[in-house]
Amino acid sequence: MKKATNPEEVRKEKLDEYNEKFANPYVAAAKGYIDEVIFPEDTRYKIATALEFAYNKREVTPPRKHGNILYKEAGLNVKRVLIANRGEIANRIISTCLDLGIETVAIYSDDDRSLHYLNRADYATG
Repeated sequence: MKKATNPEEVRKEKLDEYNEKFANPYVAAAKGYIDEVIFPEDTRYKIATALEFAYNKREVTPPRKHGNILYKEAGLNVKRVLIANRGEIANRIISTCLDLGIETVAIYSDDDRSLHYLNRADYATG
């Protein structure tokens, strides 16, 4: 890039190439790293559907000689969700959990300390 006649243009081309190859959710989906790309307007619906599906789900497994007793006593009901997102996505997750009666725990960095979603979560920790 230093030897290019127009380094800023070369830099922009390289950034565009990087974004197309690596910073693209469709590339990750094609490689099987993620199951689905969810658009922001569909986030609440997708999370609500997944939580409703998992709410009463029970895992039927054959009896084992040595099982996890605490796991069996607790069951599989979702009681609390840890939110590692921020901003609007966190707000949508919190709204969905509130509708379903599920507690929320938001984690945040020092820079996010004053964001609105932290006040809406049941618990927040930084």
